[in-house]
Amino acid sequence: MEFVGRDRSVYTACSARQRGRSRTMPFLHVARSLDDLLYEIMTWLVFYPVTLWRSIRHPLRTMDYARGELGKEPGTQFGETLRPPIFLLVTVMLAYAVELAAVGESAIVNSDTGVANLIDDDQSVMIFRIVAFALFPAVRAARSTAAAAYGTRPGIDRFHAGT
Repeated sequence: MEFVGRDRSVYTACSARQRGRSRTMPFLHVARSLDDLLYEIMTWLVFYPVTLWRSIRHPLRTMDYARGELGKEPGTQFGETLRPPIFLLVTVMLAYAVELAAVGESAIVNSDTGVANLIDDDQSVMIFRIVAFALFPAVRAARSTAAAAYGTRPGIDRFHAGT
């Protein structure tokens, strides 16, 4: 009987400890996530000017660098610059912030014709621009992949390819 009592008391003590730990775990998880977010934002502040300068100064070399980095292991990619999607996101956000400061509210928000009918606030404008600018590299990558599959170059004019 006494052994059963000790086993139950140990079991209850372990359960109380586990319950206490489960209360602190979400807090620690949130704190670690916040730490990772702050670290990521700080690396954006450091690497964004480097990536922007390289993209402006040597765009083809930057494209070759990105292609080479994508062939590496995911943990070691883009150690010197921002990842291309993050670079696009930050660039569009900064350009929109400059537009808001210089011009004010975007004309597309106030318009009700065409695609502007779908856009009614600043967040919608940002999302639309990010998607629109992301489509260019996505289409180019799809064309390059298709061209590689068929053994042709992606920039060949399809009307004069047979001649």
